[in-house]
Amino acid sequence: ALKELQAVVVISEAKGDDGFLNAMAALSKEQDHALALDTMRSLQSAHRDDPRAGYALALMAFMWKDYALAEAETRSLIQQHPDWSKGYILLSRLYGARGDQASALEVLKQAVDRQPDDELLVGAYARLLVDAGDYEQAYRQFLKLRRLKPEDADVPYLLGVLAMQLDRTDDARRHFQQLQKTGERTNDVAYYLGRIEQQ
Repeated sequence: ALKELQAVVVISEAKGDDGFLNAMAALSKEQDHALALDTMRSLQSAHRDDPRAGYALALMAFMWKDYALAEAETRSLIQQHPDWSKGYILLSRLYGARGDQASALEVLKQAVDRQPDDELLVGAYARLLVDAGDYEQAYRQFLKLRRLKPEDADVPYLLGVLAMQLDRTDDARRHFQQLQKTGERTNDVAYYLGRIEQQ
């Protein structure tokens, strides 16, 4: 089975896919979770230098709600690859799944403080702040994300919605007008600009 999974990884990589996630998807059909996890761990051991292997193992444990194992594997992944942002995002998701939103936020806050220009981390942190109802901090993070990803049409849209939530009508108008120029989300933009004029 391990030999076949190695082949899945090689073939997937040749196609430009993440071979470890494809191997995990194949193993996730196995009824014997312990056996599947052991096999995935063997695959990860053969690719310790690639953070995607450890991530796939941790994700499999998370998917099967083995949160203790998922956390142990994620922490090991972060220790071995401290600059790999998906490890922090998965650890935050683990805390969220356990209902510990404060720890989920803290993990991403510390990761963003350490890697302030990482688009994935900033975006994940901003969205989690929205879920937590901290719109002021979320707005600041989305402003940072706009600087990092100026081509992403979702960012000015979310900035506009958050500005309205914070009663910053002029800022909201500016964000929606900026988005209007791109031709993206035209119905949403028209709706919110109409609401602003109505107010």
